[in-house]
This record gives sequence, C-alpha cells and structure tokens, in this order.
Amino acid sequence: MSTILWTCPNRTPYNDYFFSSLAKDLPHELSVIYFNEHIESHPWKVFNRPSYRSMVIPASLRNATGLLKELIRSKADAVVIAGWNYPGVMLLWLGCLLTRTPYAIWNDTPHSEDRPFWIRQMRRAYLFCLLRAATRVWGTGREALVRLKALGATSNRLQDLPYFVDLENLKRPTLLQNSEPNRPVRIISCGRLDNKQKGYDHAIQAIGLLRERGIADIHYLVIGNGKDRAALEELIVRMALDHTVTITGWMEYNDVLKHLTEADIFLHPSAFDPFAVAILEAMASGLIVVGSIDAMSAYNRIEHGKNGIILNTRTPQAIADALEQLLNIRDRWADMQAAARQTAEEWPVSRGIKIVSDFMSD
Repeated sequence: MSTILWTCPNRTPYNDYFFSSLAKDLPHELSVIYFNEHIESHPWKVFNRPSYRSMVIPASLRNATGLLKELIRSKADAVVIAGWNYPGVMLLWLGCLLTRTPYAIWNDTPHSEDRPFWIRQMRRAYLFCLLRAATRVWGTGREALVRLKALGATSNRLQDLPYFVDLENLKRPTLLQNSEPNRPVRIISCGRLDNKQKGYDHAIQAIGLLRERGIADIHYLVIGNGKDRAALEELIVRMALDHTVTITGWMEYNDVLKHLTEADIFLHPSAFDPFAVAILEAMASGLIVVGSIDAMSAYNRIEHGKNGIILNTRTPQAIADALEQLLNIRDRWADMQAAARQTAEEWPVSRGIKIVSDFMSD
C-alpha cells in the first residue's frame, strides 16, 4: 500500500473531517503531520480520536530537520505540503527533490504582507521554485488559483481544492422562519474577536443603526473570544444594545453548530480572509450569509441576491443597509436558504477525495 505524508499546521474540526474521509475511502495509507499540538486562538478541547495516523512534529527553525527525518523514515510515496512558510517545510521540500518524491502544495489564498524588500525577493524566489516543481498545486477557490499562478504555479497543475465541511452533520430538517414566524430574526457571527480583521465593531454599530431605523425584532449572537472582547462589550453597553447583542465567548465546535442550525442570517464583515470555513458551515446549515467580498469563501460561493449577500464595503452603514434589504424580503428567505444549502452540496467531500486519488494515480 502506498503512503501519503501530509503536513498541516493545525488540527481543526474541518481538517479532521477531511483527513478522516480520506483515510476511510482512499486505498492509500495517510499519515498526517501537525506542526502544533494546540492553537492558542482556537483552544478546541473536544476531538474524537483520529481515524487516521497522525503525529505532531514542530516545523520551526529549532526543529527544522524533523519533517525531513520523517520523510526518510516513512519512505512516503507522495507528500502534500500545507504550510509553506516554516523552516522545516523548506527542508522537507528539498528532501522531496533529492529523493524524487512527488509532492502537492495545498494552500489557501496567498496574501501580500509588508516585508523588507530583500525578504520579499527571497520569498518570491522560494515560492516560484516550490510551486513550479510541484506535481499538483491545490488552492482554496478561484482567487487562490489566480494568485498561486502569479507566484509560479503552472496552469495545467492548478486545481481547486477547498476546505470541506460535514454536510450531513450540518443539515437541518426545517427552515426556522417557517416554523417559528413570531420570533426575532437571529443573526449570528463566529470568529476571533479582532476588530481590525473581523469587523465585529462595525457589525454591532450596524445593529444599532437598524434599531434607530425602527427595526427591533432582531438578535445578534457573536461566538468567539479574542483581544477585542472587552472593547466590544463596552460598545454594546454604550449603544444600549445589551438585550439585542450577545457575546458568548469561546465555544466548542458542536455547540457552535447547534447555534448555526437555530439562526437565520450569518454575518461575516471581515477584512481579507483567506477562506473562512465558518461561511461554508453557515451555508451548509441553510443560513443566508451576508459576507465581505474580501472573505474569499464568500467571494467564491455567494451569488449576490440568490444564495446570500455580498458586502462590497465593511462600514456600519453598508452592513446595516444590507441587513435591512434582507429583512425587507423575508418572503424570499426560504428560496435563498435552500440555494445556500444547494451551493454547499456542490462541494461534498467526495470531490476532494477524487482530486487526491487522481494525484496518487499520476
């Protein structure tokens, strides 16, 4: 049986689901290497015992040879590299070249960051060589593929391989607005409480604008923790939204899914977001997503006005306008929610398994 060695920075519920599905349905032995045991920003405690072989090998400079040693020890037939910025990954890549082991790159949408000129040039040269020699380059969505090609990937090796969510686990039996017509509209957000990145301060201000416009039959639930929680709670008090906006703090994955199935609208007013899985989970749950165009999963999956709403700007005014527009067309919600679910069903995990299987068959 051939072996796939797959590197991944962090264990997450959605990575766990994908790797478990691969291990179950692929005729190959999957071995996953995580770089970190825990993620400080996402401290999940409840994980099922993995149904695939996994280990933790730090990829930092201090332990840079760990991945290379595992490649040699395992005699892997193929490697998938997720997380290219680590020193250990650079050595692993060189090991693939020296041993002529085919490898694929799996990456979300690359993002330009402010770096000194010489670091930018060195990084660009490294990524060009890394991507050009890869057997496959997998990006999470259209914009990821465009940017990966610009960095050096060849067109005939590029493929769309997004993150996957458990469609069956996220399916809800009924649309809540039909079963509970007199309850408040439930708007939900889920993510790290970082206002610069996620824009939850703008979202709360938008809820305040809606109330000023006489729209009071709403409740906004924000699930998450982070450095700006205290500032957001102060904003809620200052705007007298104590009974309209609730911040729960950190919540385990299954509890988040329960809240998704009880909501109507998912609000994601983020700045650049490489491929937010929360949007995929919301659409699979039949929620209408109001998402920023800078959130790549919203950009890839939402057809404006059909299965969700795209925010072209992230100001409180723009968010309030989008929500008010949505609240005024409640007769269309059932169609939009069904369309969101249908979009999610276009990406079952079997598509990902097929893509990986084809890679192993080359």
